[in-house]
Amino acid sequence: MSMDIRGDLVTYAEKLVIKRLAEEAVAHFGPEITMVNIGVGPGATLHALRLGAPRGRLIGIDISPHRLSGRCPKRQDLLEPLEKILGDSNSPEVQSQIQAPVHVILIDGGHRYEIVKGDIEGWTPKIPVGGFVIFHDFSPPKKFLNRNPALEGVNRAIKEWRAKVKGWAQCGRADSSIAFRRVK
Repeated sequence: MSMDIRGDLVTYAEKLVIKRLAEEAVAHFGPEITMVNIGVGPGATLHALRLGAPRGRLIGIDISPHRLSGRCPKRQDLLEPLEKILGDSNSPEVQSQIQAPVHVILIDGGHRYEIVKGDIEGWTPKIPVGGFVIFHDFSPPKKFLNRNPALEGVNRAIKEWRAKVKGWAQCGRADSSIAFRRVK
């Protein structure tokens, strides 16, 4: 699979990392973990999370009702139960709907710097020690940055976060996805 210039497609290697991290969260916290997917897209990352944690609480957040409905009807049954939140992942109203702990969070919503920064600031405090944050569209190939300069906002927000926070260790990387585990 190739990456779409909008950044909404994930590669097979990225899906494997997402699934593995959900499995690791289950091994660490037990089968009923909470997973949040910001920016649902066609549902590939939701499926990867569900495959890694079949009994986990799975929550999809998106601003678009079309995207939140999922576009993979043949595999929709794999997602159930799926909680859907229609709204802006940066808003306090949406963030307050999900109480900590969030054991795995995948951030792939808006790509502008302010949006990614807001997702990081609003959601990473909900992750306990041993939990994971996964970012999509980090350091995509130059040809994608040339076509969609907003993707640079993802890089900038993640790099700034990494420079100022302690207690996180990189634990996964595939194509344009990068993951960190809270270690303190």
